[in-house]
Amino acid sequence: MNSEKAPNKLPILYTFNRCPYAMRARWAIILANLTVIWREVNLRKKPKELLATSSKATVPLLITQEGVILEESMDIIKWALEKFDKDLILDSGTTTSKLDIDLLINENDNIFKYHLDKYKYSSRLDVDNFNYHKNIARNILVKWNRMILNSIKKNNTYWLVGGKQTIADLALWPFVRQYRGVDSTSFDNDDELQELNLWLKFYTDNTLFKTLMHKTKEWEVNSLPIYFPPIISK
Repeated sequence: MNSEKAPNKLPILYTFNRCPYAMRARWAIILANLTVIWREVNLRKKPKELLATSSKATVPLLITQEGVILEESMDIIKWALEKFDKDLILDSGTTTSKLDIDLLINENDNIFKYHLDKYKYSSRLDVDNFNYHKNIARNILVKWNRMILNSIKKNNTYWLVGGKQTIADLALWPFVRQYRGVDSTSFDNDDELQELNLWLKFYTDNTLFKTLMHKTKEWEVNSLPIYFPPIISK
């Protein structure tokens, strides 16, 4: 891994408000009761400091107090929760549960996200391709909905794996939120997505959601430090 000095003895987080990868990383930082230096990035005009720090130059990117650079959102989630995990989200339970969690995150990041982007930016597609990508993405969501239904029947809980909140829930919900955002009426009225909708509302109706999505100005090299999570009025 590369390294860079983190000023003020706090980690530095490069992020973008609406990016689902950045959202799930910020959510973990909130849950872990951590404070980081907040650098909001304009993705069309990435700061040279970010470009110099990482060849990927993607967000989220976190520089720890020790100068270690974490370029993947899942690494940031684990880094944060390893420091403080009051809900035991990292405790995946059985080996089977851990495998299910890994499969879900891989399916989201490598399959669902691909079709979600095609569906979300549908103005670039013809009708057939639009429906193709929408249907594949929806079929994945229907499968996730069935997993929650099984959790309700077995454990009376609305979670994806093992009857408890895991990093799978933490990692997937910002992407499901994006899918819903394309056509919220269709999503909310879909009989095969009702449990997933309630699961999603656990996050979007959460009092912490306002903190997560709080906006700040674009970071510049001479900006005064801004901290995340922000202190915001209720």
